[in-house]
Amino acid sequence: RQDVSEFGKFKVNFEVTVKRLNDQCMAVIRNCVEKQMGAGHLKQVFEKREQRKAEYLAKTAVYDAKRYKLELELQRLKKDKIESETALERMQLRQKQLQESIKQDDED
Repeated sequence: RQDVSEFGKFKVNFEVTVKRLNDQCMAVIRNCVEKQMGAGHLKQVFEKREQRKAEYLAKTAVYDAKRYKLELELQRLKKDKIESETALERMQLRQKQLQESIKQDDED
């Protein structure tokens, strides 16, 4: 869980840095394109880009939520497996003890 928390903090910082750099790059590109293609076309390109970005972020959020649920389920299943294996070991030990007890009773 600590790793997930630390990764979450890293991811936020990373996204902020990427956004800042991206904004700087887009300003340069916007300046170049306005001089070459025209501002109207540039506006359409940026609107489409923002739409795709919003779609991507929405899908990423869904993915992250599903991933988190699956990680919790995996942890629960691992815990259940350990508990089952422990119970099996106890039963096998008890069986062995009972068999030895029966053997001792038969010998007496």
